[in-house]
Amino acid sequence: MSLFLVMIYSVRENALRMRIKETADISIKSSVAEYQRTLWDRYGLIFTDAGYGNKAVSMILTEERLKECMNRNFDELPDVPLFGKDLLKLKCDSCEAANVRFATDYGGAPLIKQAADYMEHRYGIEYVTGLYELAAQCNDYEFSALSLKEKLESATDKLKGVKNAPEIKEWTDRLENAVIGEGPVSPSVLLPLVMKEVSKLSDKRIKKEN
Repeated sequence: MSLFLVMIYSVRENALRMRIKETADISIKSSVAEYQRTLWDRYGLIFTDAGYGNKAVSMILTEERLKECMNRNFDELPDVPLFGKDLLKLKCDSCEAANVRFATDYGGAPLIKQAADYMEHRYGIEYVTGLYELAAQCNDYEFSALSLKEKLESATDKLKGVKNAPEIKEWTDRLENAVIGEGPVSPSVLLPLVMKEVSKLSDKRIKKEN
């Protein structure tokens, strides 16, 4: 009997933890989703009004709203009979908002952050940044034409006797044509190694300093 009760208690504890985590996640998203519509309509900014239309002196109203959402989600289960007991019954007594950022903090830094994130997403700057970081990593390896030629010869030896000989020959021919000279390897030299038709690439550029 003791072992049976311990197992029930353990299952109940794990189920309660999971329910608290899921309810908190849903409630936070619900309360934060009630962003200030005027700021969104006029400027495309997403901020929650801590005063809900009134003067806000603290985060109390937002925390109360979060607590209300928590309890509504906790009470979604049907009532149990009078002789039974809901082993997953929960109630949120208090909520506390941590790591709160206001629009006016640090000279409007959250405003600038939203604008920068939006522009990066709209123009794909995050992809360019990632590409630039990868290019910087390639420069750190200090590839040279001589080292690439050595790798090419080693790879060609390993590919001898492999099927699809025409494709392999075309690949090795492009490698041999791309690697010319003995100096450092530039991006224009590396491009033919991964693209058959380099002339179709766009000539648009982004200034790194911007």
